[in-house]
Amino acid sequence: MITTKEVIIDNNQNEKLDGQNEGLLYVCQRNYFDLFYEKKVPWHWHNELEVAYITSGDYVYSFPECKINVHKGDLLFINSNVLHGILPENNDLTGCVMDVIRFDPSLLSGGYNSSISSKYFIPLLGCTSIPFRRFSPDEKSSAEIIYNFQMAFRADEEAKYGFEFDVQYRLSQLWLSILKELEPLIEKSKSHNDASLERLKQMMSFIQENYAEKLTVEDIAQSANISVRECSRCFSSNLSQSPMDYLNNFRTQKACEMLISGSKSVLEISESCGFSTGSYFSKSFGKIMGCTPLEYRKKNRKSIV
Repeated sequence: MITTKEVIIDNNQNEKLDGQNEGLLYVCQRNYFDLFYEKKVPWHWHNELEVAYITSGDYVYSFPECKINVHKGDLLFINSNVLHGILPENNDLTGCVMDVIRFDPSLLSGGYNSSISSKYFIPLLGCTSIPFRRFSPDEKSSAEIIYNFQMAFRADEEAKYGFEFDVQYRLSQLWLSILKELEPLIEKSKSHNDASLERLKQMMSFIQENYAEKLTVEDIAQSANISVRECSRCFSSNLSQSPMDYLNNFRTQKACEMLISGSKSVLEISESCGFSTGSYFSKSFGKIMGCTPLEYRKKNRKSIV
């Protein structure tokens, strides 16, 4: 069934299929960005394939190596395990709405060891040179792809008896159309492991799991068995920020959650999130959020019903 919840990301920056669709291997989700925390989708990835249809608004998707503009009527395909986000510094997401379907390849292939998977999924899933593809309604070749997305989404929305078969059928047609469109690029590209992104994911996961501890750049680099210089290069080239900036941003994000939902003092929250002192916490928080922790708590608790 269609959900309207905010994107749920675990401690490893991995977005999970919604539990409401557990067992279906897919989820249909309508994203109203006005309802999102800070009107953003933070950096994350997921194993599932994603197709997103822009129903309202114009905004910017961020990927490690580039940013792309998407507009009303566009459909965006995002490959498996690709880092992406929709960040507030690039967008005013007021009034923006996006319909999303994420699905496990086995929904269509029948299993990861099947001949269908080997022939029609692995070539594109393993093609790191195609992290995403935007399909515009102005392109004649995109019409069938967008149509099948809309039919799959509508079938799930109406939820008539046997709708799961209709969703599966429409997604199969959509996937085949995407493959036909991208086949020349797949043939030209040589699949290879992008070591830089894999290391970045390792280090981001390490930060997620250990942010409350005293961490140094050396600790972060060691988690991926690389040098401090290579660690800094990975963050800079892919996320346009230093490892410590990313760490402080994540700690601040966690502090925001505690300030709104908990009863701990500012000092206790500072210690829980790994900041060395209360004064450094306030300074860092102010730089990122534009207000003090107490001002943030007072402002946002008023909006909680």
